[in-house]
Amino acid sequence: MLAGVLVLLALGALALVHELGHLAGARALGLTVTDLSIGLGPPLRRWRLGDVTVALAPIPFGGFVRVSELLPEAAPDPARFRPRRVAARLLVTIAGSLANLLLAGVLAAVAALCCGADTGRIAGLQVTSAGEAAAAGLRPGDVVERIDGVAVASVEELGQALAGKRRARLAARRAGRPLALEVTPLERG
Repeated sequence: MLAGVLVLLALGALALVHELGHLAGARALGLTVTDLSIGLGPPLRRWRLGDVTVALAPIPFGGFVRVSELLPEAAPDPARFRPRRVAARLLVTIAGSLANLLLAGVLAAVAALCCGADTGRIAGLQVTSAGEAAAAGLRPGDVVERIDGVAVASVEELGQALAGKRRARLAARRAGRPLALEVTPLERG
């Protein structure tokens, strides 16, 4: 039930942003907006906001903006109606979709900054070449997480964890699956 209400509210918000985009596009071109309906159907409530009549309707899946210069029946004086260029009609029409795209970009940025999952870091030390690691059974792409229970995240920590040991238990991940190895550290001279 709550999910359904949230979907209706989200659709209503999308329709509102879309219609406000049309309104902003018309105003930017110096056109006269007479009506703004948020929702479709018979108005539940009307009020004046400056020179625009705003209506709230019960069906949240749409709305409309009435622009005098684009519709003869909306013109204050139909006898003096002069249609605007096709470009003006096109810009006002596209402005609604651009408003929705702008909203999507803003919501994506907010989600990435506030709620995004950290995908840029590896918990552990990633093997990047086979070399000496291959002798221990490691492959490029494996991620070494612990040595004898001690977390490692850098080559320096790896060296410290292996220092002075003859054998070490290595906990790693290969393609996301756990991997346990027994290794013999190389002597450095």
